[in-house]
Formats: sequence, C-alpha cells, structure tokens
Amino acid sequence: MEAVEQLQPAERERYFDGKLRLWSSQIRAEARAEARAESLASERARLRNQAELKFDAPTADRLAESLAGTDAPERLSEASRWVIVCDTSDELLERISEARNARG
Repeated sequence: MEAVEQLQPAERERYFDGKLRLWSSQIRAEARAEARAESLASERARLRNQAELKFDAPTADRLAESLAGTDAPERLSEASRWVIVCDTSDELLERISEARNARG
C-alpha cells in the first residue's frame, strides 16, 4: 500500500478504478457461478420429485444418484423428457444408464 501512497492523485485514482473493475468482475463471476449451481441443484431436485410422483421413491433416488453433480443443463433436460415419456421405471433408469455410459 505504501507504493500506492507514492502515486500522484490521478495515478492513484486510475489504480483504484482498475482494482474496482477487477473486484466487480470477480464478484459478478462468483455470483453467476453460484446462481448456476443453485439452478442446476433445483432442476435435479425437480426431476427427482417428478420421478417419485410418476414411479416411486426408489426410482427417484436412483435417478438423483445418477444425476448428482451433473452440471450439463442439456443432460438434465434430456432426463426431464425421459421422466415424461418412459412408461416404466426400468425404462427410465436404463436410458439414464445408457446416456451416462455413452458419455464415459
């Protein structure tokens, strides 16, 4: 901080403006990451609830385990469609398993 105190007023202002922009950018990036994580967690919980309503709790739990940590919205969207179109819990879990295996 001593070096900053040695700066001329205009230089000091530019220095702090730069720091403010950097901090603001970092805060926005952190907020976006937190919001995205919360959104994905909410979507996973919604899918689990839908699977429980359509099938049963054990199926919903297995679906939740399969989707835990998934950070790909397209994968969650795909799973959402499968909860709707699959006629049996076995069919749903098979599709989820196949998709997971295909992705490695």
